[in-house]
Amino acid sequence: MIMYSQKFYSLVPQEQLFCLKAATHEAGHALAGYFVGWPIDNIRLEINGQNLLERGATLYFKGDDEKIIRAVLDYATHPEKYDALTNDEKENIPNIIDKRMAVLISGPAAEVRFYNKRDFIFPDLPDSENDYIVFCRLRDFLKLFPQYSGDGIGSAIETANLVFKHPKIQLIVSALHEALLQKEDFYLAQDDIKQILDSNGFGQILEAIEAGNQI
Repeated sequence: MIMYSQKFYSLVPQEQLFCLKAATHEAGHALAGYFVGWPIDNIRLEINGQNLLERGATLYFKGDDEKIIRAVLDYATHPEKYDALTNDEKENIPNIIDKRMAVLISGPAAEVRFYNKRDFIFPDLPDSENDYIVFCRLRDFLKLFPQYSGDGIGSAIETANLVFKHPKIQLIVSALHEALLQKEDFYLAQDDIKQILDSNGFGQILEAIEAGNQI
């Protein structure tokens, strides 16, 4: 039997269920981050003053991609960020959007796979308030600039469903989920995450995928 933290058991049943799903959701986001080359700084579930879960969050190291992501997501309010991009950076926008879409989809895809035992489908969006905001901003940007459309949301959904069906990936999602809920502060730091991934052979899985092999 899996034992979680005292903090988890102090929550009301409805919040415990939300917490269980949120931990799986964030584990899905985190794995997708590594798949697209964005290592994870931390995974956390945030609690408000009434001891109720507010939201989950995964923080990525996006490197040089961050500038392009912000130019896309903030276009409606800060178009000058897009204007400041170089031609090479603008040419890379489709690739960056595909990465952001893959990470976006992987949270709800993991949750649906583990709790509903089925594939994720497009009507499952919006899944969380923050995910929905990101999705809408990507959608609105592509309406204005359809030339930046890459593989699209359909490809992201198909890939996520294939990945989260695999037993090895499911074991890693479960390990991240359990470790997060066993922490009293519901916080996994970079070293915690790396230890879990390394002990479950995630590096070999990534190498196999990059080589075009089955995992």
